Amino acid sequence: MWFADMDQIIGRITTGGTISTYTDPGLEVPSSITAGPDGNMWFADQATVGRITPSGRITLYHDSSISTPSEIVAGSDGALWFTNSGNNTVGRITTSGTVTHYAGTGIDDPVGITAGPDGALWFTNNGNNSIGRITTAGVVTNYTGTGTDIDEPIDITTGPDGALWFTNYDNNSIGRITTAGVVSSFSDPSIDNSEGITAGPDGALWFTNIDNSIGRITAVPQISVSPISGPPGTPVTVSGEGYSPGELVTVAYKTGLSSPESVAVCSSTASPDGSFSCTDSIPTSDAGADGTHKIKEKGTTSLAKAATTFTLT
Repeated sequence: MWFADMDQIIGRITTGGTISTYTDPGLEVPSSITAGPDGNMWFADQATVGRITPSGRITLYHDSSISTPSEIVAGSDGALWFTNSGNNTVGRITTSGTVTHYAGTGIDDPVGITAGPDGALWFTNNGNNSIGRITTAGVVTNYTGTGTDIDEPIDITTGPDGALWFTNYDNNSIGRITTAGVVSSFSDPSIDNSEGITAGPDGALWFTNIDNSIGRITAVPQISVSPISGPPGTPVTVSGEGYSPGELVTVAYKTGLSSPESVAVCSSTASPDGSFSCTDSIPTSDAGADGTHKIKEKGTTSLAKAATTFTLT
Protein backbone atom coordinates (compact mmCIF):
# COMPACT_ATOMS: atom_id res chain seq x y z
CA MET A 1 0.00 0.00 0.00
CA TRP A 2 1.19 3.51 -0.84
CA PHE A 3 0.35 6.56 1.25
CA ALA A 4 0.81 10.32 1.23
CA ASP A 5 2.44 11.75 4.35
CA MET A 6 1.91 15.48 4.87
CA ASP A 7 5.46 15.69 6.27
CA GLN A 8 6.90 15.87 2.72
CA ILE A 9 6.96 12.09 2.30
CA ILE A 10 5.47 9.46 0.04
CA GLY A 11 5.39 6.11 1.80
CA ARG A 12 4.98 2.44 1.01
CA ILE A 13 4.09 -0.33 3.43
CA THR A 14 4.14 -4.03 2.62
CA THR A 15 1.49 -6.44 3.89
CA GLY A 16 4.13 -7.60 6.34
CA GLY A 17 4.46 -4.12 7.80
CA THR A 18 7.78 -3.04 6.26
CA ILE A 19 7.76 0.72 5.57
CA SER A 20 9.75 2.57 2.93
CA THR A 21 9.71 6.36 2.57
CA TYR A 22 10.55 8.58 -0.40
CA THR A 23 11.06 12.31 -0.57
CA ASP A 24 11.96 15.04 -3.05
CA PRO A 25 13.09 18.67 -2.58
CA GLY A 26 9.91 19.81 -4.35
CA LEU A 27 7.49 17.94 -2.08
CA GLU A 28 5.42 20.21 0.18
CA VAL A 29 2.24 18.73 1.69
CA PRO A 30 1.18 15.59 -0.23
CA SER A 31 -2.42 14.84 0.72
CA SER A 32 -3.85 12.11 -1.55
CA ILE A 33 -2.53 9.23 -3.61
CA THR A 34 -3.99 6.82 -6.14
CA ALA A 35 -2.93 4.08 -8.54
CA GLY A 36 -2.52 5.36 -12.08
CA PRO A 37 -3.28 3.47 -15.30
CA ASP A 38 0.44 3.55 -16.16
CA GLY A 39 1.53 1.33 -13.26
CA ASN A 40 2.74 4.29 -11.18
CA MET A 41 1.22 6.06 -8.17
CA TRP A 42 -0.04 9.62 -8.60
CA PHE A 43 -0.49 12.09 -5.77
CA ALA A 44 -1.77 15.59 -5.03
CA ASP A 45 0.62 18.04 -3.38
CA GLN A 46 0.24 21.64 -2.19
CA ALA A 47 0.76 23.20 -5.62
CA THR A 48 1.66 20.25 -7.85
CA VAL A 49 0.59 16.83 -9.00
CA GLY A 50 3.23 14.16 -8.66
CA ARG A 51 4.05 10.70 -9.90
CA ILE A 52 6.12 8.06 -8.14
CA THR A 53 7.32 4.86 -9.76
CA PRO A 54 7.31 1.51 -7.90
CA SER A 55 11.05 1.97 -7.36
CA GLY A 56 10.49 5.36 -5.70
CA ARG A 57 11.42 7.83 -8.44
CA ILE A 58 9.38 11.03 -8.06
CA THR A 59 8.37 13.44 -10.83
CA LEU A 60 6.47 16.66 -10.09
CA TYR A 61 4.26 18.44 -12.60
CA HIS A 62 3.69 22.19 -12.27
CA ASP A 63 0.97 24.18 -13.98
CA SER A 64 -0.56 27.58 -13.17
CA SER A 65 -4.01 25.97 -12.94
CA ILE A 66 -2.99 23.58 -10.13
CA SER A 67 -4.02 25.27 -6.89
CA THR A 68 -4.12 23.36 -3.59
CA PRO A 69 -5.24 20.03 -5.03
CA SER A 70 -7.04 17.95 -2.41
CA GLU A 71 -7.74 14.50 -3.86
CA ILE A 72 -6.80 12.63 -7.01
CA VAL A 73 -8.26 9.59 -8.76
CA ALA A 74 -7.85 7.69 -12.02
CA GLY A 75 -10.64 8.37 -14.52
CA SER A 76 -12.26 6.11 -17.08
CA ASP A 77 -10.41 7.98 -19.85
CA GLY A 78 -6.93 6.86 -18.76
CA ALA A 79 -6.05 10.21 -17.16
CA LEU A 80 -5.86 11.37 -13.54
CA TRP A 81 -8.49 13.78 -12.18
CA PHE A 82 -8.10 15.99 -9.13
CA THR A 83 -9.91 18.71 -7.18
CA ASN A 84 -8.38 22.19 -6.94
CA SER A 85 -9.79 23.66 -3.74
CA GLY A 86 -7.64 26.77 -4.17
CA ASN A 87 -9.22 28.02 -7.40
CA ASN A 88 -12.56 26.17 -7.55
CA THR A 89 -11.73 23.96 -10.50
CA VAL A 90 -11.42 20.29 -11.35
CA GLY A 91 -8.15 19.29 -12.97
CA ARG A 92 -7.09 16.57 -15.36
CA ILE A 93 -3.57 15.37 -16.05
CA THR A 94 -2.51 12.79 -18.60
CA THR A 95 0.14 10.21 -17.76
CA SER A 96 2.54 12.25 -19.91
CA GLY A 97 1.92 15.34 -17.76
CA THR A 98 -0.45 17.48 -19.84
CA VAL A 99 -2.76 19.44 -17.53
CA THR A 100 -6.29 20.73 -18.25
CA HIS A 101 -8.62 22.41 -15.78
CA TYR A 102 -12.39 22.92 -15.74
CA ALA A 103 -14.14 25.78 -13.98
CA GLY A 104 -17.76 24.76 -14.38
CA THR A 105 -20.61 26.63 -12.71
CA GLY A 106 -21.19 25.49 -9.15
CA ILE A 107 -17.68 24.24 -8.38
CA ASP A 108 -16.94 25.72 -4.96
CA ASP A 109 -14.11 24.49 -2.74
CA PRO A 110 -14.06 20.96 -4.20
CA VAL A 111 -12.46 18.36 -1.94
CA GLY A 112 -13.19 14.67 -2.57
CA ILE A 113 -13.36 13.04 -6.00
CA THR A 114 -14.09 9.53 -7.21
CA ALA A 115 -14.64 7.67 -10.47
CA GLY A 116 -18.36 6.97 -10.82
CA PRO A 117 -19.98 3.83 -12.23
CA ASP A 118 -21.29 5.95 -15.11
CA GLY A 119 -17.82 6.81 -16.43
CA ALA A 120 -17.93 10.36 -15.04
CA LEU A 121 -16.06 11.84 -12.07
CA TRP A 122 -18.06 12.78 -8.97
CA PHE A 123 -16.79 15.30 -6.41
CA THR A 124 -17.82 17.13 -3.26
CA ASN A 125 -18.30 20.90 -3.15
CA ASN A 126 -17.59 21.83 0.44
CA GLY A 127 -18.16 25.52 -0.22
CA ASN A 128 -21.77 25.39 -1.42
CA ASN A 129 -23.10 22.09 -0.05
CA SER A 130 -23.44 20.28 -3.35
CA ILE A 131 -22.22 17.18 -5.16
CA GLY A 132 -20.67 17.72 -8.57
CA ARG A 133 -20.39 15.50 -11.60
CA ILE A 134 -18.00 16.09 -14.47
CA THR A 135 -17.83 14.04 -17.63
CA THR A 136 -14.48 13.18 -19.18
CA ALA A 137 -15.36 15.84 -21.78
CA GLY A 138 -15.55 18.46 -19.01
CA VAL A 139 -19.35 18.95 -18.73
CA VAL A 140 -20.25 19.85 -15.13
CA THR A 141 -23.54 19.21 -13.31
CA ASN A 142 -24.23 20.02 -9.65
CA TYR A 143 -26.75 18.48 -7.28
CA THR A 144 -27.91 20.19 -4.09
CA GLY A 145 -30.43 17.71 -2.69
CA THR A 146 -33.19 18.92 -0.38
CA GLY A 147 -32.96 20.23 3.16
CA THR A 148 -29.66 19.27 4.78
CA ASP A 149 -28.96 16.09 2.80
CA ILE A 150 -25.66 17.69 1.76
CA ASP A 151 -23.89 19.70 4.48
CA GLU A 152 -20.17 20.43 4.16
CA PRO A 153 -19.40 17.25 2.19
CA ILE A 154 -15.79 16.11 2.41
CA ASP A 155 -15.01 12.73 0.86
CA ILE A 156 -16.88 10.65 -1.73
CA THR A 157 -16.63 7.10 -3.03
CA THR A 158 -18.50 4.70 -5.29
CA GLY A 159 -20.55 2.17 -3.34
CA PRO A 160 -21.21 -1.47 -4.21
CA ASP A 161 -24.84 -0.49 -4.89
CA GLY A 162 -23.91 1.66 -7.90
CA ALA A 163 -24.51 4.93 -6.05
CA LEU A 164 -22.04 7.52 -4.73
CA TRP A 165 -21.61 7.82 -0.95
CA PHE A 166 -20.16 10.86 0.82
CA THR A 167 -19.43 12.21 4.28
CA ASN A 168 -21.32 15.24 5.61
CA TYR A 169 -18.93 16.86 8.07
CA ASP A 170 -21.27 19.45 9.54
CA ASN A 171 -24.49 17.55 10.24
CA ASN A 172 -23.03 14.21 11.29
CA SER A 173 -24.55 12.12 8.53
CA ILE A 174 -23.54 9.94 5.60
CA GLY A 175 -24.98 10.92 2.23
CA ARG A 176 -25.89 8.90 -0.84
CA ILE A 177 -26.54 10.12 -4.38
CA THR A 178 -27.61 8.01 -7.33
CA THR A 179 -26.18 8.59 -10.78
CA ALA A 180 -29.57 10.16 -11.62
CA GLY A 181 -29.00 12.76 -8.89
CA VAL A 182 -31.40 11.47 -6.20
CA VAL A 183 -29.92 12.43 -2.81
CA SER A 184 -30.57 10.94 0.63
CA SER A 185 -28.72 11.03 3.93
CA PHE A 186 -28.44 8.77 6.96
CA SER A 187 -27.97 10.08 10.50
CA ASP A 188 -26.90 8.35 13.68
CA PRO A 189 -25.67 9.65 17.07
CA SER A 190 -22.40 7.75 16.57
CA ILE A 191 -21.48 9.74 13.45
CA ASP A 192 -19.21 12.59 14.55
CA ASN A 193 -17.80 15.00 11.94
CA SER A 194 -17.04 12.22 9.48
CA GLU A 195 -14.38 12.86 6.82
CA GLY A 196 -12.95 9.92 4.84
CA ILE A 197 -15.10 7.15 3.33
CA THR A 198 -14.43 4.04 1.25
CA ALA A 199 -16.22 0.89 0.11
CA GLY A 200 -15.36 -2.22 2.11
CA PRO A 201 -15.13 -5.86 0.96
CA ASP A 202 -18.27 -6.67 2.98
CA GLY A 203 -20.71 -4.65 0.87
CA ALA A 204 -20.74 -1.76 3.34
CA LEU A 205 -19.16 1.71 3.47
CA TRP A 206 -16.52 2.48 6.11
CA PHE A 207 -15.79 6.02 7.28
CA THR A 208 -13.68 7.97 9.75
CA ASN A 209 -15.03 10.05 12.65
CA ILE A 210 -13.21 12.95 14.26
CA ASP A 211 -13.80 11.38 17.70
CA ASN A 212 -11.18 8.71 16.91
CA SER A 213 -13.66 6.05 15.79
CA ILE A 214 -14.39 4.16 12.59
CA GLY A 215 -17.97 3.92 11.32
CA ARG A 216 -19.71 1.39 9.08
CA ILE A 217 -22.93 1.86 7.12
CA THR A 218 -24.73 -0.74 5.05
CA ALA A 219 -24.69 0.03 1.33
CA VAL A 220 -26.31 -3.02 -0.23
CA PRO A 221 -29.91 -3.50 0.96
CA GLN A 222 -30.40 -6.45 3.27
CA ILE A 223 -33.55 -8.42 4.10
CA SER A 224 -34.68 -11.00 6.61
CA VAL A 225 -37.97 -12.78 7.26
CA SER A 226 -39.29 -14.31 10.47
CA PRO A 227 -40.28 -17.08 10.68
CA ILE A 228 -38.41 -18.57 7.75
CA SER A 229 -40.90 -21.38 7.08
CA GLY A 230 -44.52 -22.37 7.55
CA PRO A 231 -47.76 -23.26 5.78
CA PRO A 232 -49.85 -20.92 3.61
CA GLY A 233 -51.28 -18.07 5.69
CA THR A 234 -48.28 -17.93 8.07
CA PRO A 235 -47.87 -14.41 9.58
CA VAL A 236 -44.39 -13.11 8.77
CA THR A 237 -42.35 -10.03 9.64
CA VAL A 238 -40.08 -8.82 6.85
CA SER A 239 -37.24 -6.47 7.85
CA GLY A 240 -34.46 -4.79 5.91
CA GLU A 241 -31.96 -1.94 5.80
CA GLY A 242 -30.06 0.09 3.23
CA TYR A 243 -32.99 2.02 1.74
CA SER A 244 -33.44 5.75 1.25
CA PRO A 245 -35.06 7.46 4.26
CA GLY A 246 -38.77 8.06 3.71
CA GLU A 247 -39.13 5.94 0.59
CA LEU A 248 -41.88 3.34 0.21
CA VAL A 249 -40.55 -0.23 0.30
CA THR A 250 -42.74 -3.00 -1.07
CA VAL A 251 -42.52 -6.74 -0.33
CA ALA A 252 -43.62 -9.46 -2.73
CA TYR A 253 -43.85 -13.26 -2.41
CA LYS A 254 -42.85 -15.25 -5.51
CA THR A 255 -45.36 -18.05 -5.98
CA GLY A 256 -43.51 -20.17 -8.53
CA LEU A 257 -46.75 -20.27 -10.54
CA SER A 258 -47.23 -19.02 -14.07
CA SER A 259 -50.08 -16.84 -12.77
CA PRO A 260 -49.89 -15.03 -10.50
CA GLU A 261 -46.08 -14.98 -10.50
CA SER A 262 -45.99 -12.91 -7.31
CA VAL A 263 -48.31 -11.72 -4.55
CA ALA A 264 -47.88 -8.48 -2.61
CA VAL A 265 -47.24 -9.17 1.07
CA CYS A 266 -46.82 -5.78 2.75
CA SER A 267 -45.21 -2.36 2.41
CA SER A 268 -44.01 0.44 4.66
CA THR A 269 -41.88 3.58 4.70
CA ALA A 270 -38.15 3.38 5.41
CA SER A 271 -37.10 5.12 8.60
CA PRO A 272 -34.44 7.88 8.80
CA ASP A 273 -31.68 5.29 9.21
CA GLY A 274 -32.80 3.40 6.08
CA SER A 275 -34.33 0.45 7.94
CA PHE A 276 -37.69 -1.05 7.14
CA SER A 277 -40.12 -3.56 8.66
CA CYS A 278 -43.68 -4.72 7.95
CA THR A 279 -45.86 -7.64 8.96
CA ASP A 280 -48.48 -9.60 7.05
CA SER A 281 -49.14 -13.17 5.97
CA ILE A 282 -47.96 -15.55 3.30
CA PRO A 283 -50.88 -15.89 0.88
CA THR A 284 -53.43 -18.55 1.76
CA SER A 285 -54.36 -19.19 -1.85
CA ASP A 286 -51.94 -18.94 -4.78
CA ALA A 287 -49.06 -19.78 -2.43
CA GLY A 288 -47.62 -22.32 -4.84
CA ALA A 289 -46.10 -25.71 -4.13
CA ASP A 290 -44.31 -26.69 -0.94
CA GLY A 291 -40.65 -25.77 -0.99
CA THR A 292 -38.44 -22.68 -1.23
CA HIS A 293 -39.95 -19.40 -2.42
CA LYS A 294 -38.32 -15.99 -2.83
CA ILE A 295 -39.44 -12.92 -0.89
CA LYS A 296 -38.30 -9.67 -2.50
CA GLU A 297 -38.12 -6.06 -1.28
CA LYS A 298 -37.88 -3.03 -3.53
CA GLY A 299 -37.43 0.65 -2.73
CA THR A 300 -39.77 2.65 -4.99
CA THR A 301 -37.47 5.72 -5.09
CA SER A 302 -33.94 4.30 -4.94
CA LEU A 303 -34.99 1.12 -6.82
CA ALA A 304 -32.73 -0.77 -4.38
CA LYS A 305 -33.65 -4.44 -4.14
CA ALA A 306 -33.03 -7.33 -1.76
CA ALA A 307 -34.26 -10.90 -1.57
CA THR A 308 -34.47 -13.79 0.87
CA THR A 309 -36.32 -17.11 0.98
CA PHE A 310 -39.32 -18.59 2.77
CA THR A 311 -39.93 -22.35 2.85
CA LEU A 312 -43.57 -23.29 2.33
CA THR A 313 -44.54 -26.45 4.21
